[in-house]
Amino acid sequence: MNINRRSVIKYFVLISAGTIFLPSCKNDNKKNSAAFKNIPIDEDQQATLAEIAETIIPATDTPGAKEVSAHIFALQMLNDCYDQNDRDKFIKGMKQFEDNVEKKYKKTFTECSVSEREAIVAAANSQMDKEDDDTFFFKTLKQLTVRAYTNSKYYLTNVEVYRLVPGKYISSKAV
Repeated sequence: MNINRRSVIKYFVLISAGTIFLPSCKNDNKKNSAAFKNIPIDEDQQATLAEIAETIIPATDTPGAKEVSAHIFALQMLNDCYDQNDRDKFIKGMKQFEDNVEKKYKKTFTECSVSEREAIVAAANSQMDKEDDDTFFFKTLKQLTVRAYTNSKYYLTNVEVYRLVPGKYISSKAV
């Protein structure tokens, strides 16, 4: 078998490239979301946030918070607009929230029934005046969920229809 130098180099480059990309093919169940570089959050935590948001604004004959991606909006706002101290408080509070649910119900929030989720959110709502990380997490998530929902395309085209006020803008400098 006659192998020339060009073929050897070509195979060497292909094998080298394959070993470089091999780690990215590894299936990691708790993969961190690359979309939020300032928040260390995995897919399971995103699912939990989606379910909490859905419990805050549930789907009825109208879409719920999960359908308008309110949890993604909340994470994007935290990632882009909040300072690192608040992001850390949010993540710490989310872990405390998850731990509290685990202790009380012996399962995760996403595994809880709808009535259990409603009870958890009602309990969190009743403690909004506290100053701990758990409350900061819930209060921030709730505020951002409501903001996301009321600024969603669905809400602004079907519920509170935005109407442009006719008129002409007059600058105060021109007067």
